[in-house]
Amino acid sequence: MQKELLVLGGVSAIQSRHVYDQARAQGLRVVLTDRPERLEPAGQLSDFADEAHPLDFEDVSACLDWVSTYPRRELLAGVFSFKEKAQPAIAGLVRRFGFRGPGERAHECTTNKSVCRETLRAAGFAQPEMVVCRSGEAVDRAFAELSRRYRRLILKPMTGYGSESVFLLDSATSVAVALAQVRPSAERPFLLESFVQGREFSAEGVCVRRLPMVLSLTRKFLIGDRNFVECGHVAPADLAPSLSERAISLVQGAVHAVGLTFGMFHAEFWVCDTGEIIMGEIHSRPGGDYITHLTQYVTGIAYYGSVFAQMLCPEAGLVMLSSERYGAAGIRYFLPPAGKVRQIAGYDRLAEMPGYAGAELTIKVGDTVKPVCHSFDRVGHVLATGASAGEVDDRLARMIMTVTIAVQ
Repeated sequence: MQKELLVLGGVSAIQSRHVYDQARAQGLRVVLTDRPERLEPAGQLSDFADEAHPLDFEDVSACLDWVSTYPRRELLAGVFSFKEKAQPAIAGLVRRFGFRGPGERAHECTTNKSVCRETLRAAGFAQPEMVVCRSGEAVDRAFAELSRRYRRLILKPMTGYGSESVFLLDSATSVAVALAQVRPSAERPFLLESFVQGREFSAEGVCVRRLPMVLSLTRKFLIGDRNFVECGHVAPADLAPSLSERAISLVQGAVHAVGLTFGMFHAEFWVCDTGEIIMGEIHSRPGGDYITHLTQYVTGIAYYGSVFAQMLCPEAGLVMLSSERYGAAGIRYFLPPAGKVRQIAGYDRLAEMPGYAGAELTIKVGDTVKPVCHSFDRVGHVLATGASAGEVDDRLARMIMTVTIAVQ
């Protein structure tokens, strides 16, 4: 009988097609699940799967019950999700049914920023100093203490993604502004930690025969001016070879330290002007923002397929794609000012430009652009390939400048 892959939260305009194509290349039937309101409008995306079922990927009990009663459970080779909020359900299914995936310790480290920080610190990795805050008063006290040693601090949720509710604190006024927008509590604690001055990167990788393997390093670009939402990525990161080798070694050691031995990982880190590398968060899922596309463009590796192959055979190695490889690839996001869109020009010219690899614009004339406070607030992007990171940077800049989005 044909083995099957269960995908939680499987509707995604970015990742679905790659997941399904690479699963089928491994001989797997794809069983897609997602919330009913996401399945219904998905149309062609859900058609990529062999079958689709409504299921809330954030409801761990519902996912456990669904698999318990699934009539072909013995055919499930594994369970997979590219969504951060599906990881608790993945961990629950791994525990209950013995699927290959993150163990208890690895799951806690990759979904809880505080646990990750303390685990890495105990293993000897440099980490920002931090305090867990479960109330506004706790933030005030921690700020008074940490600001004696650090000029700038970061306030962020203990769990979460997309740079939502991340604040730079450097004065009593900035603390008050942040606490007017978020309310730390026992149910939703926040971290106050020292700000790391350095360039930001991520490592994209997969565990092969239980050992972490970095496939590519990605440079991250932020909107800036106190806004930590990402506005672009380029792979491979333009780092000196010796620094790149050191970063890869450090990341693989950190992934090992948190106990991750199966599946994908997306590990963040900073490179300081002194050359010091400081580990950030580690996730047991692929990176967002088309990072998986960039990784596949520059490595030729079937990122998802390499995981699925190991579900079928623990000794399997990396799976290669037949598509063309590029020296570098990148993405930039359109960032028009907030307001009502009165004109869009130049978008139809992008496909003619050198290195063009795709684009999307989710707004039209008459729509309202919101301030960007979360990655979901961004209104579109352009993808490009090239011979080097520098060439890709240049091509992306030209593409972004080609498109005019006028608001009022």
